[in-house]
Amino acid sequence: MERAEEEERAEVRAEVEAERLSASLSAQQLAPRSGQSSPARTPPSSSSRSSASRASGGSDARSAGSATPSAGSPARSLGSPERRVEEEVRISPNKEERAEGRQQQAVGAATHRGTLAARAAMGRMRVQSAVTVQRWVRRLLQKWAEEKKRSILRIKRQQREEEEMRRAREEAEEREERRRQRVMAEERERAKREAEIEAARERLEKRVAATAGARQPPAAAARQGQQQQQQQQQ
Repeated sequence: MERAEEEERAEVRAEVEAERLSASLSAQQLAPRSGQSSPARTPPSSSSRSSASRASGGSDARSAGSATPSAGSPARSLGSPERRVEEEVRISPNKEERAEGRQQQAVGAATHRGTLAARAAMGRMRVQSAVTVQRWVRRLLQKWAEEKKRSILRIKRQQREEEEMRRAREEAEEREERRRQRVMAEERERAKREAEIEAARERLEKRVAATAGARQPPAAAARQGQQQQQQQQQ
């Protein structure tokens, strides 16, 4: 019971840790997106600065020349086509650099998000692996406990069968011994009855002989005595 409670507490801790990790990772994923809304302005490179300086120098020269215009050449205003072309030439490198910077920031943010997603996936995999290992260990322990219980029941059943066989064997031996004793007692009783019958028969014969001898005449008694002597001599 204590082991089951510990396993349940471990699973709860693992689930809480997984939720906390996923929440922190989602917060980290949201952080770069909020920062991308206002990309930093990249400073102009040396080539853009040189082109800008050349453009500004030319414009200064043109403005200086326009301060004393010659006869028949009107002064160029700020809205003239030449001025617009110069501004576009001066601004276009900065646009390209800003676009390149935004692209680099987007690539970096995507890489960062991918890294965070990979870390989150690895964390989830580790948590899932830990939970899987805990479940596997719990199933293994449960299987081992069931096997142990079955083996104990099997041993008890074998012991019970052996005890029953031993008891049956002892009862059979006791029955055989009682039967043998009864047969011997019956034989002794029969021999005793036969001896008593033989003794009674002998006593009866003696009594009959004595009674018959007392009734015979002396001559017959003498003949009988002679016959008995002859039989004894033979």
